[in-house]
Amino acid sequence: MSLKDEIYEHLLNVAKARARIPLEVARALDIPTTPVGISKAFFGLPIIVPGHDPIYRGQYVTHTVYASPDGDEVWVIRTGIFSIMAVFVAEGRKYYYPFAENGFLTAMAPTVLEWIERGEDPYGRRFAGYFEAVGNFRHGYVECKRSDILYIDQITQGKLPVVIVDKYKILRTTPPSEFVEEYAAAQYTIRELLKQKVEYERTIRNLRLVVTTREAEFVALKEDLEGLKNTVTTLLRENERLRTELMTRDIRERLRATGIERYERITEALERLTSDLTDLLDRISTLRERVEKITPAPQVVAPPPKEEKAPAPTPTPAGEERKYIKAGE
Repeated sequence: MSLKDEIYEHLLNVAKARARIPLEVARALDIPTTPVGISKAFFGLPIIVPGHDPIYRGQYVTHTVYASPDGDEVWVIRTGIFSIMAVFVAEGRKYYYPFAENGFLTAMAPTVLEWIERGEDPYGRRFAGYFEAVGNFRHGYVECKRSDILYIDQITQGKLPVVIVDKYKILRTTPPSEFVEEYAAAQYTIRELLKQKVEYERTIRNLRLVVTTREAEFVALKEDLEGLKNTVTTLLRENERLRTELMTRDIRERLRATGIERYERITEALERLTSDLTDLLDRISTLRERVEKITPAPQVVAPPPKEEKAPAPTPTPAGEERKYIKAGE
């Protein structure tokens, strides 16, 4: 196993211990921890230099040791700014989950640890068995004496997840036990807050999923609504056409019904007139018969004889009287 793999394996074990056992409980129970090499224990931990601006100097990468004239060791620590990613694989492809950022566990770290214990994530991707560090590994340098680094033994035992370099002798007046207890309490509070953050982020992800689902449903409903609007428009036009056609047919039907009614009235009038004429003829016949019974038959009168024209009178001589013959004598 390479040094890099050993470092990542140790980081994983330390992270598991931090996620499961609060620091003050570990000290109260006095659980023995096997010390590991300084480089392995320090790798990725944040470096804090009280009295320096900024107090945060980056994450531990490596260090070089020099001897000082007074016999103490001088450390030149190389720092970086990087992330530690948990690697999962599926079908030959790698998937990365953020495990630590700037030396501190991410809100997702407890969930990643559960996946590592289970051997796979919810999508069936297997844990690759190692972590990868991604970022800047030459951020800067911190030079100090070894004696200025507080609580090295607790760091190597995994009890203190931070490198405190008190090169300006600011923290030397505070009792170490009191400082460690306060820091442990702060770490425990941070861990609890991280758990809450994980829950909140999970809730936010679920809500985002719900929002995405609702947006997709809204888009689908909007498309359906547009389709329904087009269908309703088509139906309205068809309804208007059918209503116009129905009105036309109704008018035709009314005209047809009116013509039939007029025809029936005329037919009835003709039938009544025919009946009246028939009655009138019957009455005339009856009246004629009565008249013939009452009135005698007329006698046939011979036409009078034709009168012969009298001869023209002969002129009478003067002194003679005219004689007139009376008709019938």
